[in-house]
Amino acid sequence: MHNGTLLEGIWNGHITSTQSRFSKDIKHLLKSILPFYTVCLSANTATISSRILPEEIELLPALPLGDILAEELSENVPHGSMIVILKEQNCKAVMNKPDVSYQLGLIIGDMLLGIIGEGVFPLKYETEALRVMANSYCYLIENLERQQHEICSSSFHNGLSYAVSAYWNGSTQNDLNTCKAKEKYASKIMLFGGHLKMLNSYIWTRNSKQKHINLSEIHGKLCNRQTWKKNIVGAVLEEILSDASQVYNH
Repeated sequence: MHNGTLLEGIWNGHITSTQSRFSKDIKHLLKSILPFYTVCLSANTATISSRILPEEIELLPALPLGDILAEELSENVPHGSMIVILKEQNCKAVMNKPDVSYQLGLIIGDMLLGIIGEGVFPLKYETEALRVMANSYCYLIENLERQQHEICSSSFHNGLSYAVSAYWNGSTQNDLNTCKAKEKYASKIMLFGGHLKMLNSYIWTRNSKQKHINLSEIHGKLCNRQTWKKNIVGAVLEEILSDASQVYNH
């Protein structure tokens, strides 16, 4: 989803405020795994896919997303929060736990790709950093599943795997056929021999031997996105460089 498409969707009424059961379920789960405020919106057009974006992203020069939402949709968008745009065109019925969990995985995966895209990691560590972050969220969700039973970790893993694999295979956000297939087969993706088989040629999957960080420690206090990102980057680099003598200062 390009910035122009997003802005056009807001102005044309294709992106609106939402109080759907789906959005409430997603926001409740996000509150359990992210330490900052989130605002959920509904996208009711086939040209817009589910995304998560920082409120400070500028859709036009000096015109951040948060200010646009406050003006156009009368949304309360605190500084440092994240905007979750949910593809609700085909989600009018109540979604079950696996489906909501899969969508949550897509959202978290999109968020991790956004962090990588900001260039906060040295280029030589980008791939490893993405794997560490993705693996860390898998561990966090598995712990959450054991504690609350409100999420399906396997479905979350599938959604996360699909999303982060765009790093290796290229973005599919504007591929309508891919988006339709992803929605149609969201809860039918199967694992064959430890590899997720779907539309992508390479799929990242959780690896118990892969390095990970303790996200529970980072999520312990409510903070804005910038503080959280700094903590995530520092912890991930420390884990990657744990066997090296040189520590990267960011």
